[in-house]
Amino acid sequence: MLLLGNGLALGATGLVQAGFDLAGYFFNLGPLAEALYGNPDALAYFEAHGLALLAAVLLIANHRTAGAGWNWAAAAIHLLLGGANLLFWPTFVAYDLVPMGIVATAGHALFLGLELVAVGARSAPDKRRR
Repeated sequence: MLLLGNGLALGATGLVQAGFDLAGYFFNLGPLAEALYGNPDALAYFEAHGLALLAAVLLIANHRTAGAGWNWAAAAIHLLLGGANLLFWPTFVAYDLVPMGIVATAGHALFLGLELVAVGARSAPDKRRR
């Protein structure tokens, strides 16, 4: 169920953020409008959020798969996205989006931690068989 919830949260966020990217670039609307309006660098924002959406689809589609492989994948996704937020934190500051950055980064940290716990649980030997 964790992978399903993770995928739904990541997918919803990716979809909304990709919409903001398009609105900012084409219509000067949304939280990053100032940065994205007419700016070809909007491509990177849109690609990143679109890839998050695609990763979410994969997590949802594979949430019932046995083993910890998809939990490892989900952990890696959140490590990358949350790490990128921290590495480029000045972007949140420059566009007065620190509260959004805190929520997003905390969400990535939460899912990273939960997925690593799930990896441990799913990788541990089954003690019932003894």
